[in-house]
Amino acid sequence: MQMELPDDIIQRVKQRAVSGVSEADVFRKGLDALDWQDNERAAIQEGIGDMQAGHVQEFDEFDREFRQQHGIAPDASNSKPVW
Repeated sequence: MQMELPDDIIQRVKQRAVSGVSEADVFRKGLDALDWQDNERAAIQEGIGDMQAGHVQEFDEFDREFRQQHGIAPDASNSKPVW
């Protein structure tokens, strides 16, 4: 497959293709990053959908259950998330 790319893209790929990294690998890594971003966006959207549907739990309740399920002492850490 032959593709024509703008000069600025070609320059950016060449700058990234150093020390044994092929130009194809540069594109592959870029596409992998986009795939990762798409998956993260889908997971966030799923969480938003769950929240809007009322599938929520108070943090303290979740924390208590999580610690019980994983054998973590209730006083293992006094720090709470800052949100």
